[in-house]
Amino acid sequence: MEKIFGTALPVGYKHLMRGLECAESVGKITDASDEPWGTGFLLRGTLIHPDFGDEPVLLTNAHVCSPEPGVGKLLPGEAKAVFDVTKSVDGSQLVIAGFECLWSSPPSVCDVTILRFTGPDPALKSELDVAASPQPVTEGAYVYVIGHPAGGGIKFSIRGNDLLAYDDEMFKVHYTAPTEGGSSGSPVFNQAWQLMAVHHAGDSKMRRLDDPSATYQANEGITIKGIREEYVKNGR
Repeated sequence: MEKIFGTALPVGYKHLMRGLECAESVGKITDASDEPWGTGFLLRGTLIHPDFGDEPVLLTNAHVCSPEPGVGKLLPGEAKAVFDVTKSVDGSQLVIAGFECLWSSPPSVCDVTILRFTGPDPALKSELDVAASPQPVTEGAYVYVIGHPAGGGIKFSIRGNDLLAYDDEMFKVHYTAPTEGGSSGSPVFNQAWQLMAVHHAGDSKMRRLDDPSATYQANEGITIKGIREEYVKNGR
């Protein structure tokens, strides 16, 4: 006798648990005085490109952290990644510092920086998966975002997350998942909790990707596909 109205379906326990596992990889990017500047996340380097190796790397926005002075809020050597969920080997809060830059693409292109750190690898119980292909834009399609909005504790954007559009190259993606300052560099996931993009911008009058003559309220990410292609084209 029950009915489903709209496109939203009940969410299972395992699905929710997978989201919590993904949160283990997400940290707040701060300076040495713990001032928050954005979000970053750990990912096995080979999932971006074999050049980055099999060890974890940290991804964030270039406008948060860049090796070029004046481009990001922080230089790699000034940045720390502070994790709310993951603990260090002694049980204390995991904090990673001592970064060096493997590659950075400016805000006008990919707006992403890939960092490597010295010291032991964080003991993540679960790693992020990367989507094999972009999630299609269909009725009811949505995304998830995990980050540190307003520089606070880790938060999940799990409501109001419509997937809106891609550009023709599948380089940029738009969605309505709520974000705030501090969400820059957050991972964007598809409906299966697979990494699909890195969040970097939002605007109440964002130029539509599917109709550049019009605007809408949207947030914007750079797809993992686009980051890979830009690295192969201009980064190596």
